[in-house]
Formats: sequence, C-alpha cells, structure tokens
Amino acid sequence: MQTKSGKKLFPIGIGTWNVGGKWNSNDPTAKYKGAEPNYDSEIAEVEAIRYSISKGQNHIDCAELYGAFHTDEVVGKAISGLVRPIYCRQTLENKRWCRTCTTNS
Repeated sequence: MQTKSGKKLFPIGIGTWNVGGKWNSNDPTAKYKGAEPNYDSEIAEVEAIRYSISKGQNHIDCAELYGAFHTDEVVGKAISGLVRPIYCRQTLENKRWCRTCTTNS
C-alpha cells in the first residue's frame, strides 16, 4: 500500500480505540461522551505500540474522543524519538484526515 504521495504504508494499522482510556456508557452526559482517561496500563500500551512499529507498522488510527484525548498522549510517547515516518489517521468531529506525526527528538 502507498500514501497519495507514494510513500510505503503498511497494510495493517495500529488501532488505539481503547489505548489510554476506558468507556463509561453509564453517563452519556459526561464530558467527552463517556470516554475517560486511564493511566493504569500506559507503560504497557507505549511498549505495545513501539513493538508494532518495530515490526514494520507505520500508521496509527486515533480519534479525538479516544481516552478523552489521553490516547494521543500515549501515542506521542510511543513515537517520540523515531526518525522514520509514522502516519496518524485522526477523526476530528467526524472529519477524517491523515498526517505524518513522527518526531525527530
């Protein structure tokens, strides 16, 4: 697979729906529609994302409500320091967009 610009894209992405958060459907009026951050397994989640990347995966699926935004922090920690491109697909208010989210630090 390739991006529109011709860069290689691994055919299976990393889904992050339950990374860094949990879902509380008992309170539909809660902030972020029931999504809540969860810090209990953050280290294991960062390691799992890094492991997937080390095996060749290079795109990550995220959304603004995953983990009440904490999922993006977990993904940021996992890709921190990488020099090869990682593509993040974000869903923001039902609008999809993709960006390269690699840091070089």
